Amino acid sequence: MKYVSNDRGVLPVLVAILVVVIVAAVGVAVYNVGRSHQRVAQTVSTSPVTAASSAPDPYEGWQVYKSASDGLSFKYPADWKIATSSSAQVDIAPSQGDTSFRVVLRALQNPSTQYDKTACSYTRDIETVTVANLGAKKKMIAYGNDNMVSRLALTDDPHDIIGQEAGCSAVFGSKAGAGRFVDLSAWYGNGAEGTKSFTFGQFTQKPEVQTAEKILRSAAY
Repeated sequence: MKYVSNDRGVLPVLVAILVVVIVAAVGVAVYNVGRSHQRVAQTVSTSPVTAASSAPDPYEGWQVYKSASDGLSFKYPADWKIATSSSAQVDIAPSQGDTSFRVVLRALQNPSTQYDKTACSYTRDIETVTVANLGAKKKMIAYGNDNMVSRLALTDDPHDIIGQEAGCSAVFGSKAGAGRFVDLSAWYGNGAEGTKSFTFGQFTQKPEVQTAEKILRSAAY
């Protein structure tokens, strides 16, 4: 007996199988491309959030001092200490290095008579600082006499708001009310103000001064 193959019956089956394989392959490829785009989109959308949340706090571990009389606060390093504290003035000093350095906060009601006007014939602006919750920008300045600087301070701009003869004033308007001013300054001198003078470049390179600049930037109400 002879067996005759039916080629016409086999061919359609092979074509059908081939079509199914091609369709399946295309489907898998489309699915993989879609997943890849989804992963890229998720990475793009979440990366900025991750970067923002991981930004280091420049004041991590620092302490906060807040004036009971005026409400002004600032941050200072944990290894600095309160050297003097009274209702009129607080001094913060480093516990190592040049311990004669002071960051001083004073609340003034009559700065034109309370403030030393003779120590400000030479002034250099350092940067603009925004005092949080005060709604005003202040100038950070270094100042002294005879082309030398001995003090660092925040001040209103222009600097002569209280009529200093020398043309600058290391005070700024307080949030506590009209006619009240704040003196947030820094200098070298244990018990005396600005006993050491430097060129502007030397002064701003001092480690204590650089820390004081950071302290002044943290001022807030």
